[in-house]
Amino acid sequence: MVTMLFAVVAQLQVATAARVELVSKTDRLVKGQAITVQLQVHDGEVRRPPALVAERGLSANYVGSRQTIQSQNFQRFVQIQSYEYRITAMEVGVWSIGPMEVTLADGTILGVPVLKLTVSERVEGVDGPEMSAVAGFGSKEAWVGETVVYTFRGQARSAVPDITWTLPDFEGMREPTNGALDGREYVVDDPDGAFSVSEGWKPLLVTRSGDLQFGGALAQFGIREGRNSWGFVQRRVERRVTNPVTV
Repeated sequence: MVTMLFAVVAQLQVATAARVELVSKTDRLVKGQAITVQLQVHDGEVRRPPALVAERGLSANYVGSRQTIQSQNFQRFVQIQSYEYRITAMEVGVWSIGPMEVTLADGTILGVPVLKLTVSERVEGVDGPEMSAVAGFGSKEAWVGETVVYTFRGQARSAVPDITWTLPDFEGMREPTNGALDGREYVVDDPDGAFSVSEGWKPLLVTRSGDLQFGGALAQFGIREGRNSWGFVQRRVERRVTNPVTV
C-alpha cells in the first residue's frame, strides 16, 4: 500500500545562500478550475509577498503564506517561506506564469523562469463519477529488457479524502536499477465541486516474453464525514478496482 506526494517544480536561478522554486502539482486544468501554486523561498526572506505575473488566460490571486523547516540529510535545516496563490483557468490555451523577478530582503534579485499551464475546454453537462480509478501501461507491447511505466490515477469529488493504493504483483517484471515509484496528490477547485487527485508512476523492467497479465490496482478512498462525539474524525471507506491489463 503506498501513499504519494509529488510536485511539478520549475527550478529557478540559485543565489549564493538562497534559492526559489515555483511549485504546481499539475500543469493541466479545465476552464473554470483553480489550483494552488506556491512560490517557495529557501533560506531567504522577502519584505512583502511577490506579485505573481500571469498571462490573461489565468487569474492569479494571493491567498496567504506559511513557513516550514526542512531537514537536509539531518545535517542542516532549511527555512522555507511559501507564498500561495490561487490560479484560476479563465480561457482555453497554453498560458504562462512569469517571467518575473523576486527581490530578497538582502537585495539579491532572482529571475523566475516561465511555468506553463494548459487549459482545455469545459464540456457542459458531462459530469464525471464521484469516484474513479484507472491504471495501466502506455503501450500493450514491450521488449524484454525494456523499461515500461505503470501509471495509476484516482479521483474523488471531495476536497479532503485520503486515497491509498494497493498495486498488483508484476510477475515477469521487476523494478529497474534506476527509477522508483513516484506520484503526487493535489486538489482541484471545480465549479461542480472540488475534487482530489492521487496519481502515481511505477517504472518496471520487462524480464520475460509472452503475454503478461496483471490484475487491477485497488484504490481506497477514505472520505471524511465529520467527527464523532469523542472528537475523532469519522471516515467512510470506498473502494474502486481498476481493470486488469495485459502486455
